Amino acid sequence: MSSKLSPVRGQVALVTGAASGLGRAFSELLVENGAQVHLVDVQEGPLADLVEQLRRTGAAWAHKVDVTDRDEMLELADQVFGQHGRLDILVNNAGVFRGGPFLQIPREDWERVFAVNFWGLFNGIEAFLPRMLEQDGGGRIVNMASAAGLIGIPYVGPYGASKFAVVGLSEGLAAELSGGPVSLTTACPGAVRTPLLKNSLSGLPGDWGDKLSDLLSRKGADPRHVASTILSAALDGKRFVVPAAGGLLPMWLTRRLSLPLYGKVTDLLAWLGRDRSQDG
Repeated sequence: MSSKLSPVRGQVALVTGAASGLGRAFSELLVENGAQVHLVDVQEGPLADLVEQLRRTGAAWAHKVDVTDRDEMLELADQVFGQHGRLDILVNNAGVFRGGPFLQIPREDWERVFAVNFWGLFNGIEAFLPRMLEQDGGGRIVNMASAAGLIGIPYVGPYGASKFAVVGLSEGLAAELSGGPVSLTTACPGAVRTPLLKNSLSGLPGDWGDKLSDLLSRKGADPRHVASTILSAALDGKRFVVPAAGGLLPMWLTRRLSLPLYGKVTDLLAWLGRDRSQDG
């Protein structure tokens, strides 16, 4: 699949969580369309392999950086601005998943999910936004939330709560930046074919984890298509995009239109989870 994102040609971009899933798709699309891309991840091997592949067609650099480490992110900003003098596109994509019944999830798992999904994103904004505001031409920021940050899905507490926090932060900041040189797009994708669940300690009850992973592999949206939709929205200056929402879109609309009905739907999902977790 090829996607034309001509405005990015010659621009400097940075993607966190770049080694796999949507991060990989963002990186591939940006390089293919002529951007100079800095790829950030903690998975050093897959990151190096991807950069080697991308350098055959464009400009890419690898950075083994932990987004939860504020000092590492500030140092990364120094490196990028030292090399290019600017950053045009920042994609705060790094994320991890943890779910399960509330009382069975250790506090440290909650803290880890928030450290990556919320504070990692916060660190990206803190490190790069001030300089992006000062540079000629401004820039674009993409904050990756999730459809799980729009609706309260049972058994995905840490992940959903962290994404709700991202949505709240992003919507408020986008309003503050309105009319200025830097725009911010909040992306809330639904079901996407990525290894997020496979690479995480899902903790989902019963066989929900396996079934959900199988469903995503078969029915999830293509990561490149989703990444292209999000980048196009960001380049157009849109504040909000909900690609590949699928069956989650009706739930979101129900939440907006009828809270009692929405409550019944989420209650049903929780009941199904309890029922399945006791099978066998």
